Amino acid sequence: NGSLPPPSDLRVVEVTPESVTVTWDSVPEANDYSVSINSSGTYCPGGGRTIVTADHTASFTGLTWDCSYAIAVRARNLSGYPWRYSDYARVTFTTPLPDDYVFPGPPSDFHVELTPDGKITALEWEPATVGMPPLTYTVYADFEPDFGFDGPIFTGLRETFVRDDPSQPYSALDYLNGVIAAELPDRVTLWVTT
Repeated sequence: NGSLPPPSDLRVVEVTPESVTVTWDSVPEANDYSVSINSSGTYCPGGGRTIVTADHTASFTGLTWDCSYAIAVRARNLSGYPWRYSDYARVTFTTPLPDDYVFPGPPSDFHVELTPDGKITALEWEPATVGMPPLTYTVYADFEPDFGFDGPIFTGLRETFVRDDPSQPYSALDYLNGVIAAELPDRVTLWVTT
């Protein structure tokens, strides 16, 4: 159909915890290439950028380690003949952890504060003492008997506690207390992980 073909053999030739270099085969009649990087799936800082290059290689820095990204490359013909842009070629990759990365240790001294009638007013713990910051925490709950609840209660917590905010009409702990009040489990087990 006469259209400009997309770049072929797009591949990652080097990836570090904070950078990537890709290359591809040149496209006849292409004057330059538009190269974009974006998060692949979960948001990762460092995406949302596009560069234009006449080479058939490109590098991006400022990426986040242990994150998935997608790179899209398309060729451009400045004369607009037969077509100004090709379709995209795409490749995905995940940045590695740093060589000196230390997996986080567990938080400690996890405890629950309750009102006399059993309502949870706070979940508190001491932060992990091992691990590369910033660490986040996830609180899980297990109910007996099991009523089909699956998954964490709170995720992505950067603080060492979850506490009601009296200025807010609805808090995270209201959700947990609501589940307990609705299901009336015999036992609730809570735990926190990094």
